[in-house]
Amino acid sequence: MITRRPILIATLGTRPPVVTLAVDMLAEDHGVPVEEVFVIHTSGDRVRDALARLQVEFSEGRYRGRRCLFTPLPILTLRGAAVYDIRSRKDADSAFRTIYRAVRQRKDAGEIVHFSIAGGRNSMVAYGSATAQMLFDADDRLWHIISTEDFERSGRLHRRSRLDAFLAPVPVQSWSEFLHYALDAWSGAEDPLRALEIRRQSVERQADLDCEMFLKELTPAERRVVVDFVAHGGTDREIADRLGRSHRTVGTHLREIYSKMQAFFDYAHAPYRSTLMQQFAGFFDRHPHLNHLP
Repeated sequence: MITRRPILIATLGTRPPVVTLAVDMLAEDHGVPVEEVFVIHTSGDRVRDALARLQVEFSEGRYRGRRCLFTPLPILTLRGAAVYDIRSRKDADSAFRTIYRAVRQRKDAGEIVHFSIAGGRNSMVAYGSATAQMLFDADDRLWHIISTEDFERSGRLHRRSRLDAFLAPVPVQSWSEFLHYALDAWSGAEDPLRALEIRRQSVERQADLDCEMFLKELTPAERRVVVDFVAHGGTDREIADRLGRSHRTVGTHLREIYSKMQAFFDYAHAPYRSTLMQQFAGFFDRHPHLNHLP
């Protein structure tokens, strides 16, 4: 049986405890003593000071008496220039690419990824969460750190007691759990922005197939009600006036449509007008020829 090695990836701002706390609490509270830490960071002066302090803690590949490698991962532009801070769209894209690349490389190496998003700019938190959704499997974990104000003010790198701080798990809805049919396409993308576009196209294609199949479940009269409502909106009476039907007939059709939608799309609650509009508006925009059902 092959044992997968757990590693830690952490985003860093100006506070080095976000890294040391994650390492400590993984080992002490969760029984996961990682042997390598990858720290994603910008290159501002205060961040470099935080990095220097961490490098002392992880000197010569050891951490608090045990083996643990420390690998800084600077955020770089496509041309390899260091990003001083995240202040522009270009900086943000560079941060996303660096985070995505770091996680993907560890996943490609067969390792279990523990990812702490407690440090750095809010955009790094957002891109860390997005990357986890894109690449994580069931064994990987996304973490945030909750600590007391007194501990944060102290500047200490390690807890004095477990009351000082704890790791809070961040729920991750992995794409692979509900878009397995497109996993090979996006997981092979080197760039996260390209992977997002592949995912968007995959979701759109599947949604369109579902809508096409559902419309075949409806009677011609019910389909005309769907097409008219999505195109023009309105009350039962307004739909009826446009279709030359009674508002009671349109109401009956809508109730039947909602019932069929709940069964077909497996909605937890009965759908209503807003659900119908949300489900089909984009579909008819992409397939305008279907707006003219007989």
